[in-house]
Order: sequence, then C-alpha cells, then structure tokens
Amino acid sequence: MDVTTASSPETTEFEYEPYDNESGAGNVCEYGQHGISFLPVIYSLFFVVGLLGNVLVLWVIIFGVKLRSMSDVCLLNLAIADLLLVCSLPFLAHQARDQWAFGDAMCKMVLGAYHIGFYCGIFFIILMSIDRYLAIIIWKLLHTQSSKKQSIRLVLIVVAVYFCCWMPYSLASFFRALELLKVLHSCRISNDIRLALQVTQAIAYSHSCLNPILYVFVGERFRKNLLRLMSRAPCRVCRVMKTLIPSDRG
Repeated sequence: MDVTTASSPETTEFEYEPYDNESGAGNVCEYGQHGISFLPVIYSLFFVVGLLGNVLVLWVIIFGVKLRSMSDVCLLNLAIADLLLVCSLPFLAHQARDQWAFGDAMCKMVLGAYHIGFYCGIFFIILMSIDRYLAIIIWKLLHTQSSKKQSIRLVLIVVAVYFCCWMPYSLASFFRALELLKVLHSCRISNDIRLALQVTQAIAYSHSCLNPILYVFVGERFRKNLLRLMSRAPCRVCRVMKTLIPSDRG
C-alpha cells in the first residue's frame, strides 16, 4: 500500500524493475527502502502531536468559539480533515517498516482517509481565504495600522505554511510523472525520485500538526478562548499547560 501510487498493499525490502540505464541498454534497477530508518519515527511523532493538537482545536472551537463566523466553520472542518490524515499515519509508519499486513479493505480505507483529508484541507483553506478576502477591504487593510490586521494575518500564514509543506511533494510528484512518461529514464534518477517522494511526503504530513501550533501563537482570539477554557478546566494538567501558552500583549 502506497499513498503515492495507490497500488499493491505489499512492499518488500528491495524492489526490482526493468529499466534502461544511461547507455540505453536494458537493465534491472534495484530500489531500496530508503525511508525505513526514519519514516516510522517521523510518522509516529506526527501522529501523536497532530492528534493532540487537532483535538485541542476541536475543543476550543466547539466549546469556546461556538462557530460564530465562516472562518470558525472552516477551521473546524480543517481540523477534522487534518485528523483524517493523522489517523492514517500509524498505518503508514508500519508500512514503511514492514509489509502491509492489514488487508485490501483497510488499505482502501486508509487511502480514502488520506485523500479525503488532503482534498478537504485544500478546499477549506481556499474557502477560508475567499471569506476573509470578501469580509475585509484587503489592500487597504495591509497598509493601515489598525488592529484588524489580526483577522487576516492568521489566514495568510496558514495558507503560506500549507504551500511550503505541500509544494516540495507536488514537485517530486511532477518528476515522478515525468518518469512514468519515460521522459526521465535512468536507474539513478529513479532512485533519487523515490527518495525525494518519501522525504517530501514526510514534510507534507507535518502540516497536519502545524496548524494547531499556528492557532496558538498567531491567532489571538483562538488563544484567548483556549486560555479561558483551560482556566475553567478542573484538571491540573490544563492549568500547567496554560503557563506555557504566550499571553496577549497589552
């Protein structure tokens, strides 16, 4: 099972594929599992951070903000989309280390969660950007000293972070498409592309746990609601966490 190709659920330590070498003669290209040493650890870390962070976002939006605007609705759905991606990471961590052992049905479910979360994330980020653009006269806002700048700064940073996380993977996928079209045809390039796909995909998955961090350190209204809920929460852990969250200036 591979989210980049959605092909067979089984992988081996080394894959072999007929390939043309640089001289044009037929050859067999050996593909090693480059990511077996780092992908399971990275995916497991992203799963823990992303799960806790996005559940925290849901808690704040549902019980603190109470969906007062379109942006709040978009943030809620974006957190749900990130959770779908995050829930696929334990399976991807196992698959990066060993053969897929969960069957075809689970393979389709994991791939479905991955693609739904991916495309829903794009949709709600675009929708949130359009909503903020329509709600605020933007060019003038950026050239004023008004405190209303905070209402759009979070959206711009979320969009920029999304672009930075997913653009490398999209570029690597483009080169993979060129390889499938036989535009690029050498064993060395093919191995480089596969390694690039694994590394950039890990970078892309980091986006699922970065949004909650952005909301805390950039979104002032989100941070206020989070601090208010933590103050009311009976657990001592919440009160300890409150000391780690930056307070608003002024």
